[in-house]
Amino acid sequence: MRAAIAVFIVMLGISCNTGTAENKAASSAGDTAARMADPKMNEPAKVESGKNEPVTDTLFGNSKFKSILKVTVLPTADGGALDDSEVKAFKYPDYIATDSNIKWAGKIAALGAAYEVWLAPAGWTGKGDAGADRGKRIQLFPPGGESLNGAYISYYEEPACVGCILSSAGLYFAAARKVYNENFNDDGTNPIKIPDGLKVKRASSNIVTYMLPAKNGLTTHGVAIYRGEEDYFEATFVFPEDQSALSDFLLNYYLSVVKASQ
Repeated sequence: MRAAIAVFIVMLGISCNTGTAENKAASSAGDTAARMADPKMNEPAKVESGKNEPVTDTLFGNSKFKSILKVTVLPTADGGALDDSEVKAFKYPDYIATDSNIKWAGKIAALGAAYEVWLAPAGWTGKGDAGADRGKRIQLFPPGGESLNGAYISYYEEPACVGCILSSAGLYFAAARKVYNENFNDDGTNPIKIPDGLKVKRASSNIVTYMLPAKNGLTTHGVAIYRGEEDYFEATFVFPEDQSALSDFLLNYYLSVVKASQ
């Protein structure tokens, strides 16, 4: 999925600082930065974080807004994704640009974690983990919240661990569940437990969105992409019910990004 999901910011215009060629070769985050490159972007000193500018979509001719977001870097626990020299050489972009609606001006933030850039509500923080197999997990929380029992966003990318991929994808994809059962549940003692009330909607043969019933005032929505045993990505959004519009915006954003990778 590295070819697909560095995708993430396929819709982002870019950073005003894409880093060196060595950085791009060092990790998938470098690939992300390359996809974000836009020579027409203003220099950092001329850009205001959160500023929205009307732009014209030349493909569709629709009026949109380009939001310039300053990248806030979060802590990343590196379990061997990069060696020491690569870690020292890596640099997140200073700014990114993304097309969105003017209603989200000042409400969306760009956060750097696990060597990529992710979107979240303004004011949120969190951490990233990058494993030796290039797998990534990013957990983001609202101010004062650091528990998976409350509101949170989770981004999860797994390119190598077959059991991890199948057990995760098996929640939403029958094909993955079948392979999982054949290899990890042949005696029926270790089944994948489907959450009660889970609703899955297929967006394509390998992309789904999903939702769970509201619980304790929180809604759970997500998007997942499964391309076999070497490729899985999932984004989960757990938000208060009264923030469903913001949750939907982020989910639809990542849905459009993974669709663009097809």
